[in-house]
Amino acid sequence: MENGQKGDSRLVLVLSNKKDAYYTVTSRACSCPAATYNPGKSCKHSRKYFPQPKKSGVELEGRGRSDHRGE
Repeated sequence: MENGQKGDSRLVLVLSNKKDAYYTVTSRACSCPAATYNPGKSCKHSRKYFPQPKKSGVELEGRGRSDHRGE
């Protein structure tokens, strides 16, 4: 664990589809081209090996909406 943060400290090696390279995947980054071209978004490798918890319906419902009910 880095800097006292909670998290997964695993490293996964993933063989590319063309079988000519390995990508290193951690909970924070991936070395694949998709991760390089789309910074800030998780690639399919990150989503597969380090899935994020699903947001509950209550959390999703409250996002971006105010709680005013016609008062």
